[in-house]
Amino acid sequence: MIKTFPYLEISGSHTELGLAIGEMFRGKIQEVIDDRKHYIRSYGDKINALHPFIKETKKVFPQYLEELTAMAEGANVPFIDLFFHNTPEVYDRTSDWDREQAQTE
Repeated sequence: MIKTFPYLEISGSHTELGLAIGEMFRGKIQEVIDDRKHYIRSYGDKINALHPFIKETKKVFPQYLEELTAMAEGANVPFIDLFFHNTPEVYDRTSDWDREQAQTE
């Protein structure tokens, strides 16, 4: 059986793009966010540390924040969780992931 790669061809404003992406990939986005909530140590603390990143992103790249906000809406996930998913510099993949728990499931 041939595996296919999901493909979405769209055009429009940043809001329209984000909404379409969020709707198209809703299930995968929700799955990844749920996994991170479960496996990243101190997830809530890291979420609380995002506000300076959001503020700076709004100043420098407001169009991308608009797109990400719409994507969160389309995926039916909290914006803050999707922003975290797109900000890997906030956590260390080598130490923040609860590897033992992930391996037992």
